[in-house]
Amino acid sequence: MFTHLLAAQQPPTIPRTDPGAMATLTGTVKDPAGYLIPHAQITLTAVPTATSGSSAAMVTTSDDAGVFRLAGLAVGSYSLLVQATGFALIQQNLVVTEPRGEGHAQRIDVTLPIPTAEMQVSVGDEGDDTAPEHNGSAIVLRPADLNILSDDPDTMKQQLEAIAGPSTDGAHFYIDGFEGTRLPPKSDIREIRINSNLYSAQYDTPGQARIEIFTKPGAGTLHGGLWGNYSNSILNAQDPIATQPAYSHSQLGGYLSGPLGKHLASNANFSRNMYSDSSFVKATVLDGLNVVALTQAIPNKRTQIYFDPRIDFQGPFHTAISLRYIVSHEAQAVGGVGGLVLASEAYRLDNTSQTMQMLATKSFGAKTVNELRFQYTRTRNNEFAASTAPTINVQGAFNGGGAPGGTTRDNQDTYELQDYFSHVFKKSFLRAGGRLRILRDASDATSGFNGAYTFATIGAYQLTLQGIAQGLTPAQIRASGGGASLFSLSVGTPKAKVSRVDGAVYVEDDWKVTPKFTASIGLRVESQTVISDHFDVAPRISLAYAVGPKGKPARFTLRAGSGIFYQRFSTGSQLRIARGNGVVQQQYQVENPDFYPLIPSPAALGASVPPAITQMDPNLRAPYSVFSGLGIDHPFGKVANLSVNYTNTHLVHAFEMRNINAPMPGSGVRPYGGTNAIYEYGSEGLSNQQSLRINSSYRKGPISFYTYYSLSFNDSNTNGGFPSNSYDQHVDYGRAANDIRHQMYAYLNADLPFKIHTSTNAVLRSGAPFNITVGQDLNGDTQYNDRPTYATDLTRASVVTTRWGVFDTQPIAGQKTIPINLGTAPASLQVDQRLSRSFNFGPKLPDAPKAAGAKTPAKPVPVRRRYSFDAYVYAVNVLNHANYTNPSGVLIPVQAGQRSTFGIPTADQGARALLFGGFFSF
Repeated sequence: MFTHLLAAQQPPTIPRTDPGAMATLTGTVKDPAGYLIPHAQITLTAVPTATSGSSAAMVTTSDDAGVFRLAGLAVGSYSLLVQATGFALIQQNLVVTEPRGEGHAQRIDVTLPIPTAEMQVSVGDEGDDTAPEHNGSAIVLRPADLNILSDDPDTMKQQLEAIAGPSTDGAHFYIDGFEGTRLPPKSDIREIRINSNLYSAQYDTPGQARIEIFTKPGAGTLHGGLWGNYSNSILNAQDPIATQPAYSHSQLGGYLSGPLGKHLASNANFSRNMYSDSSFVKATVLDGLNVVALTQAIPNKRTQIYFDPRIDFQGPFHTAISLRYIVSHEAQAVGGVGGLVLASEAYRLDNTSQTMQMLATKSFGAKTVNELRFQYTRTRNNEFAASTAPTINVQGAFNGGGAPGGTTRDNQDTYELQDYFSHVFKKSFLRAGGRLRILRDASDATSGFNGAYTFATIGAYQLTLQGIAQGLTPAQIRASGGGASLFSLSVGTPKAKVSRVDGAVYVEDDWKVTPKFTASIGLRVESQTVISDHFDVAPRISLAYAVGPKGKPARFTLRAGSGIFYQRFSTGSQLRIARGNGVVQQQYQVENPDFYPLIPSPAALGASVPPAITQMDPNLRAPYSVFSGLGIDHPFGKVANLSVNYTNTHLVHAFEMRNINAPMPGSGVRPYGGTNAIYEYGSEGLSNQQSLRINSSYRKGPISFYTYYSLSFNDSNTNGGFPSNSYDQHVDYGRAANDIRHQMYAYLNADLPFKIHTSTNAVLRSGAPFNITVGQDLNGDTQYNDRPTYATDLTRASVVTTRWGVFDTQPIAGQKTIPINLGTAPASLQVDQRLSRSFNFGPKLPDAPKAAGAKTPAKPVPVRRRYSFDAYVYAVNVLNHANYTNPSGVLIPVQAGQRSTFGIPTADQGARALLFGGFFSF
C-alpha cells in the first residue's frame, strides 16, 4: 500500500439543501485486506438542486489511523470521492441525514480496491446491480473466506477447480492479470474471483472456470506473519492401494509488508514445502516367467520453494508502479511412477521458474484508468532418466524398462505486454486494450532414443521370454502367440527450438440502458504466427435485466450472453513437428519385430524402414468455441442468493492428430505409398457441452455458506490425440473424457462456541468416463486405441464379459464397435475440514473509531492486540473415502493362470491425512 500526503484544504461552506441542524460525516478508509489507509483524500460535493445550484467541494484527508471527519454539513444528497495513491478511486452517492442528537455523526466506511483497468471506479446508488461481473454464478473469496482452502498450493489448485465447476477445456488461472499455473502462497492472496464476467472481451477464455487471483500489495504500516504445518503418517489413514511406508509433510512460510519511505512500500512472501510420501504401483508383471500381481509403494521426496518480493512506488500525477520478482523451485526424486508405470521408468525432476513483473497504473481523475503490465518468465525444466534401457509397454499390464522421455532439458522464455484502458461515462463503462506475447522454447530431449517395445498382452510378453529361454527362433515364438507388436526408435539431433507470437486487441462497453437494464457489447480480434489462420474475430455480448418494482430492489435478475473464444496452437506441438520432420530426427517404427530384446543400429533400420514424419496441415485453423448461456438470479434479502444458469459450448476446428498414411479401410492401400506413418496435426475435431448449474449462497454474521449442483453433458470426437479411425472421426463422437455428469460442491465457514472457527470444503462427483480398448493396432495406424465390438458369437475365445456388456476383442464382420468412453470410473467424495482457534496477545491496540452518539454494541467488542496466533488442524479427506482415479481400460481375454487389470483402479487421490499448523501475525 502507498501513503501519499495530500495537503488538506480549508473546508468551504456548502450551501444548505434542507433546514435543520448541521451534520457531521465520519468514517475510515481501508484496503482490501482490512488495513487502514492513512492520508487518503476525501472529497465531498453537494448534488446540485433546482434551488441550491452547484457548490464548492469539501476536501480533507484521513489521519494516521485512516479516520476522516467532515463537519458543518447540511442535510441533502452528496457525491463522495475517495482516493489514495496505489488504489483505485471510488465515487459513491450518499444522503446526509438529520443528526439524531447533539454530537451525533453519520458513519461511512470505504474500502479502496487495487486499481486495475477492468474494474469500474464509479459506484452509484441508482438502479439495480446488473453489472456483467456480478453474475449469479460468480464467486469472490476474500481473506476471511480462504480458510476453506488448503495451505498446499497443489491441493488449493484442485479445490479452486472444484469450486469453478466443469468446463470443456478445464480451469484457467490468472495471477494478477497474467495466465499461469503456479499459485502463490495463501498468505499472499487478497482476493480470488471465480466465474466472473462470463463473456468479457478482455479475456481469451470464457468466464466459466476462469479463476482470477489477486495478490497483496505493500502496506502503509509494518505487519507480517509466519506460518507452518506438519503431518505424519502415524496419525493418518493407510492408502487403499498399498501399505505406505512412514512419511511426513511439512510446510513453512511467511510474509512481511510495510513502508520503505514516503512513496515506497514493499511486500515479500516465502514458502518451503517438503513432502516425503510414496507413489503407488499396481500392475501385472512377470516374476521370473510367472504372471503375478505387483502392488508397491515407491518412496518419493519432493521439495518446493517459493520467494516473492515486491516493491510498490507512488509516482507523481496519480501514477502507481509495482515491481515484482517471483522465483519458484521444485525438485522431485522419483517422477513419472505410479499406476501401471514401474519404478524402472522413474526420472529425477528439477524445475526452476523466475518471473519479473512491472505494473504501472495511471489514474486520470475519478473516471479514467490506464494500466500497463509487462511480464518476463524464464522457466527451466529438467528431467533425468534413471535408466536408459529400452522401454517395455505391455498393454493393460505394465510399463517398464527405461524412461520413454529420456533426459530432457526444456528452456522456455515468455514475454508478455498488456495495456488496458477504462473510462466511466454517465451511463456506460468503456474498456479497451491489447496483449502481445512472445514465446520461445528451446528443448534438448532424448525422448525415444532408448527404443521401445510394445506387447499386446502380458501373455504375449510371457511367451516371448519363455521362447527366448528355450532357444526358440523368432518365427517359432510368434507362432506360439508371442512376439512384440511394435518397436520404435528415435535417432538424430536431440535439440530443437521454436517460437511463437500472438496478439489481441479488444474494446468493450457496459452500457446501462436503464437503471434496470445493462447491455455489455464487446469485440476481440486475435492473431498468432505458426499457423495460416491469422485473423480471428470474436464478438461478445451479455445482457442483464432486473425485474421488480421501481425504486425497490430487484426480485429477479435475468441474464443472457454469448461469445466466440479462440484457442492457440501450443509450442509443445511445434516442438514435436520440428523434431519429427525426418531431418532433425528420424523415428523408425517396425511392426511385429522379430529381434527382441536387441536394439538394431540406426543404419540397419534406415536401410529397410522409412522414418515416420510429423507435420502440420497447411490449412490448420484456430479452434473456436461459441459459449452461450441463460441465467436467473434471485436474492433473499441481503444475506442469501439463488442462481440458476444454463450454458452451451459448441467447439469446432479442435486440434487433433492422425496418421494420414494409414492403410485405407477395405483396400489396405496407403494414400502416400510406402509403409511409414505420416502424423499430421489437423483441426477437424468438435465437441458440444451443455450444463445446468444451480448456485446458492448465504452470508450473515459468523456464518457463510455456498453450494452448487451441476448437471453436464459433454460429447466430443477428439481428445487432442489420435482417432481410432484416421479416415472417419465420426466413429469417435461420444462421451468426452471430462464428461462428469453430476457434480456437487459446498463450503461452510462458521464460528463455534469457545472461539473456535470451522471451515468445511466438500465436493461430490459422479464417475468420469474411460475408454475401453483391446490393446492392439487393428487397422495399421500404429495407434493402440482400437475398441472391441459387441459380441455376436459368445463361443469365441476372444469374447469377454464385463459390467458394461459382452465384447469381442477380435472383431469380425457385421459386429458393431462399442462407443468411445463407455466405461465409468467410481464416484468420488472429498470432504476437507479445518478447525482453528485464534489467540490475541501483546500490547493493546486503539479501539476502532466510533461515531459520537453511536449506540453501545449489545456484545462487548473484543480487545484488539498487537499479536495473534491462529492454531489449526486441517483434515484432508476427513471421511477417508477411497477416491480412485480412472482404471485401466485395456480389455484382453484372460487365460488360465493370468491376471487382468481391466476395470481395476490403479491409483487414488490419497487417504485421510491430518495437518497441524499455526499462523503468527503482527
